Amino acid sequence: MTAREQAEELRQQAIQTLLDEKKAIDGMLRTLGYEETAPAEKRRGRRPKQQEGGEMAATTQESGELNDSGKQAMPASEGLEG
Repeated sequence: MTAREQAEELRQQAIQTLLDEKKAIDGMLRTLGYEETAPAEKRRGRRPKQQEGGEMAATTQESGELNDSGKQAMPASEGLEG
């Protein structure tokens, strides 16, 4: 048997060993209640308002748009003067 044939045989044995281990792990996970074909969670709808509000406030201050009271929003850099 040549070195190349030995290497191929060892590779096939390693692949078979890994597949056997995967089957054993999948069996243990099934026993614990994990399904391997569980559908991935899909996010639908709008993002939580908390995140949107923070992003909108920063955008409004930077662009100089009007705030809720009808006054022009002060840019963040101007509010830091001492």
